[in-house]
Amino acid sequence: MSKTEQMTMEEVFSKLRSLQEILSEKFEIEREMEEIPKILATRTELLNRMKKSYLEKTQEYETKGRIKKNCATRHWKQKGCGRASSSRWT
Repeated sequence: MSKTEQMTMEEVFSKLRSLQEILSEKFEIEREMEEIPKILATRTELLNRMKKSYLEKTQEYETKGRIKKNCATRHWKQKGCGRASSSRWT
């Protein structure tokens, strides 16, 4: 094999290695692209559960706040509302 042929063979092998690396990267990117819809669906489901939980806790908090406010208002208007009445209020 002449020097020129050997150089050409080395260049070809170098080019093939480079193309093989590029193909490997391409396949990895394609795999990641296939995973994106699954990841998005999972995260969307998680977000929806978190929103639902937030709304439930907010509603619970607001309900408790209204009950306490109503209880305090009623206490001044009438006896009790869960509290022991004292002789001052009678």
